[in-house]
Amino acid sequence: MKTKTIKLLVVGILCLCSLGKAIAQTNTETKTSWWKNKIAVGGNFAFNVGNRTGIVEVSPSFSLRLTQKFVTSLDVLCQYSWDNKYSISNFSYGFGLSARYTIIDNMYVYAQYTYNPYIVIDNLSENTSKGLHTGLWIGAGYTKRISTNVTVYSGIIYNVLAGPNADDNPRISGGISYQL
Repeated sequence: MKTKTIKLLVVGILCLCSLGKAIAQTNTETKTSWWKNKIAVGGNFAFNVGNRTGIVEVSPSFSLRLTQKFVTSLDVLCQYSWDNKYSISNFSYGFGLSARYTIIDNMYVYAQYTYNPYIVIDNLSENTSKGLHTGLWIGAGYTKRISTNVTVYSGIIYNVLAGPNADDNPRISGGISYQL
C-alpha cells in the first residue's frame, strides 16, 4: 500500500511541475498567436503480448498544445484483451485524459488517466459479465516531427494503479498527430 502511495505522489509532483512550466511558458506568448498550431487530431496504439495474456488498444485523440513542450489530449479508448489460461476475452470502450511534456529535445514524459468500462466474455461457458477498470499510466518516450503538420511518438507506459503483478504492465505505446 505504501508503494502505491509513493508512486501516486511522485506522479502528482511530476504533473504539477509540468503544469507550472506550462503556465509560465503560456504567459510569454502573444494573444494573437495562441491558437496557431495548437489543435491536433490523431490516434494512439498500445499493446502488450505475453505468454498467456495480451492487450491491443487503439484510441483516436484530440489534442491541445498549451506550450511548445506541453500537450494535453482527450482520447477515446477501444481495447481488446485476452487471457489464455482462463479462456476469457475482454472488450471495452472508455476515455482517457493525458499530458505529454517534452523534457529534452525529442524525449518526453507522459501521464494518462483512463476510465474503461468493460465486458468479459468467458469463451468456455459463453457467459458475460461487466466491470470497470481505471488506470493511471506514466511513462516516457521519443517524439519526432516528420513534416510541418505530422508528428509521431512512441514510448513505454506503466499503470501505477495496477501494481507490479498485473498482466498488462508495462505496455509499448505510440501514435501520430496531425496539427490543424
